[in-house]
Amino acid sequence: TVSYAETLREAAEEVADGRKEYAILPLEEKGGARLASIAALIYKYDLKIASVTPVFGFDGTADVKYAMVSKNFKIPEILEDDDRYLEIRLRQDGSISLSSLFLAAEILGASVYRINTVSFDTEEGQIAHYTVVFKDEGRDFSPLLVFLTMFTGSYTAIGIYKNLE
Repeated sequence: TVSYAETLREAAEEVADGRKEYAILPLEEKGGARLASIAALIYKYDLKIASVTPVFGFDGTADVKYAMVSKNFKIPEILEDDDRYLEIRLRQDGSISLSSLFLAAEILGASVYRINTVSFDTEEGQIAHYTVVFKDEGRDFSPLLVFLTMFTGSYTAIGIYKNLE
C-alpha cells in the first residue's frame, strides 16, 4: 500500500520502525552530488539502499536520482547486461588505507565507481567517513565482503543495487 509522509525524516522513521517496508528518498542531484541530509538519515536510521533510479527532467536529462531504502538488504536479481554496485561506509580514521582497499577491490574483481566524504554527528562528536561505491559487472561481491570483514576493522554495508548508468 502506498502512503505519503509529511517529511523525508518521517518516511525514514517509518521504515526504521518497521511501519513501512520501503521509502523513496532523493539521493543525488544532477552531476552525482549526494544530498547530505539524506546521507544523514540513512546513517541515523541504519537504512539500506535497495535500488537507485534516475528521474528525468523536462529536457530529458537525469536531474535527480532517487533511492528506495529499506531496513534490510534486498539483493537484486542480476541479468546478463546488468552492473551491480556495493556501497559501503567506513570511518576515515579506520584501520585500512584507501589505497589498500582499492588494491584489494581490484584484485577481487571489483572497481571503485565513486568515493565521497561525509561527516556525521555522533555521541563522540563529528566523525568523518568515506562512502565507497564498488562496481562488479554481474559478478559476486562475496570475496570483497569477506576481505572487508576480515581486514577493515569495521565498515557498514549501505546497499547493493544495480544499473546506475
